[in-house]
Amino acid sequence: MKKSYTEAYTELQTLVRLLENAEISVDELSEKIKSATELIKICEEKLTSAEKDVSKVIQALSE
Repeated sequence: MKKSYTEAYTELQTLVRLLENAEISVDELSEKIKSATELIKICEEKLTSAEKDVSKVIQALSE
């Protein structure tokens, strides 16, 4: 199941906090970085999609 933007963003925030606080062992670091990369991709896709939708609505309203 694909995550929603909110789910991905929340999970990404948690990972960032863990990284900032050095709460991840070196053994977990690579896995967490891969997870963060996937979460960033999900967020980018959702934001791009939303931007396109908003642009379509704005364009339709201006016609």
